[in-house]
Amino acid sequence: QNVTIGSGVTYQWQSAPTSTGTWTNISGATAATYTATVTANTWYQCIVTCSSNSGTSAPVKVESLSTNTIPATGSTSVTCGTNTYIFDNGGASGNYSNSSNGTIVLNNTAGSTSVITLSGTYSGIETCCDYFKIYSGVGTSGTLLATYGSLGTGTITNIVSNAGEALTIQFYSDVSGTGAGLSLIATYSGSCTAPPCSGTPTPGNTVTS
Repeated sequence: QNVTIGSGVTYQWQSAPTSTGTWTNISGATAATYTATVTANTWYQCIVTCSSNSGTSAPVKVESLSTNTIPATGSTSVTCGTNTYIFDNGGASGNYSNSSNGTIVLNNTAGSTSVITLSGTYSGIETCCDYFKIYSGVGTSGTLLATYGSLGTGTITNIVSNAGEALTIQFYSDVSGTGAGLSLIATYSGSCTAPPCSGTPTPGNTVTS
């Protein structure tokens, strides 16, 4: 039965590290809404009490995302299963630099059920000359999935990897004209652990030289 709003309704927010973990009252969190700074994945719920009758809200998970930038040159990588924001070398609030040509690899585990979904926006990219490209696999020798930059500003069409397949993002800029660049989110679903082998191996011949 829903509470009729009036005097005597109290609120107590709680947090837990997992959905099945021990719930702890959050000191001072006794209003209908609660704002938190999240530094680790945390579950939240609220206990609402009217007189001696209490109800508990459905818990919700708030995830803390790491932040990675694509280097101006060279390459960096993200460990499989690490949900992360991805920015160009200007970071979350700065412009990217001229003469950039770097990559970031979103690693995956071959044979696993792990799937990467890449979403986000871009703005202020020099329409004539700068761009970012998304490839399947590790490095830029894989299949080119998408190229963005010619429109300057926009939203990417979500890129979804095959299970166990890595993705690589390349950011390039020429010697003049910069802007805000890209702001992407990479999220992993499934497991990064490959299942154990099955079946009977057929080794074939033993050879010598």
